[in-house]
Amino acid sequence: MDNIGKMLAEIRENKGISQRELARRMDIDHAYISRIEKGVINPNIKYLQKIEKVLQVGINLTIQNEKEILENIELTNYDHINEYNLTVDGKRLSQKEIKLIVNLIRSLRE
Repeated sequence: MDNIGKMLAEIRENKGISQRELARRMDIDHAYISRIEKGVINPNIKYLQKIEKVLQVGINLTIQNEKEILENIELTNYDHINEYNLTVDGKRLSQKEIKLIVNLIRSLRE
């Protein structure tokens, strides 16, 4: 996850674009870009494609990092939940069910 953020920051800085400007061009909150660059979250594929379009970089960024993104889905980032088809017994998990799972895991870890 950290590699994606570092790569994004390097490309963005080389193009002379601030986090705020990139976020403005993507029509998202600049804090999202900051969290990606700090390695806190992984961007979903849709946002990677927007980043590539705004920064005018090839699709390689998406393809190169797709596996890493899918292997590191943070379930407490509920923005990502609708992007992925998380299922149990063939039925899609609701946001409520995912929150219950996350809370159960947290209680077991304590």
